[in-house]
Amino acid sequence: MKKVVIPILCMLLSLLTLGCLVYEFYGKTSDSCKADVDIAFDNAVKKEIQQRADRINLTVRSDYTTEAKQTGQVMYQTESDTIVHDRNDTAPLSNKDFIELSNQAYLAWKIPADVNMLDSIFRDELTKRGISTQTAVIYKYQDNDPQTSHHDSAFFQTFYQTPEIVFGTAGEIRFQGFAQLTSKFIVEQWYWEWVFITAIAICFVLSSIFLVFYYRKNRSLVLLQEVIPEHESTKIWLHPTKPLLYYYEKVFELTKYMYAFLKQLWSTPNYYLEYEQLAKDLYGDTTTGKKRLIQLVKRLRDEILSHTPDLSVQNVKKKGYQLIIKKKAP
Repeated sequence: MKKVVIPILCMLLSLLTLGCLVYEFYGKTSDSCKADVDIAFDNAVKKEIQQRADRINLTVRSDYTTEAKQTGQVMYQTESDTIVHDRNDTAPLSNKDFIELSNQAYLAWKIPADVNMLDSIFRDELTKRGISTQTAVIYKYQDNDPQTSHHDSAFFQTFYQTPEIVFGTAGEIRFQGFAQLTSKFIVEQWYWEWVFITAIAICFVLSSIFLVFYYRKNRSLVLLQEVIPEHESTKIWLHPTKPLLYYYEKVFELTKYMYAFLKQLWSTPNYYLEYEQLAKDLYGDTTTGKKRLIQLVKRLRDEILSHTPDLSVQNVKKKGYQLIIKKKAP
């Protein structure tokens, strides 16, 4: 029993570890990919805005977003002072605030964003981070219909979407990116993690194989814990009704046909029967039954009789089988 405990524990521990590692690595890789997508889209928006602004020689701060202004995250410094936008500040906009917002609104009115160009820049930014996947972008200005770089609506429902980047005094300028982050893509980002997980999986498989092999060879020794009467513990005998073979202090569990085979031999004079008679009694057919009988005896010898030196089955002149018992059963 002790020999079985080790492979069982190893198998369970390997399976548990494998599941935890897959979950942990997948989650971390997924979060990392999403963070890279967010950064790539933010950089793409800045570059696209700068390209449009350069065409009309306009200075526009693309990091001055509506969310940052409203949540008090915007801070920039001039030679004379530092301006901080507070969440609860209801005072009129400063001159610099007004200029920044006006420039953003003017650029959006003068040269609307090119979603195809933005999408191309977005993919280039992702490629720099080792992410090659399908992308799409949505651009919305005021109450106009959104402009998209992809016309399949299902695309936007299934792909990962970045947080919106919002500009303008009332959030009238909005950008959002989409990237395909499938499970296969995320798993492909692993390398050494896969090597480690594969090693754990191999350990799991080898433990399972060893466990199955051990049970096939010794299953009767570990499956049964039946108490043998003290006066019978020094004998070899077959249970009259249950498929059990008692061999001194050990108990072997037999299959239906193993039990029937041994019982047939045990109940005959000299413990002997011919092949044809055994095949007919066990399988009802002497032709195919003989082949099955040979396989049965082979399995019986491998799994049971290999552990019982005082009990064996011998071939008699290629005519039949004889049960050899060195210590006669009652």
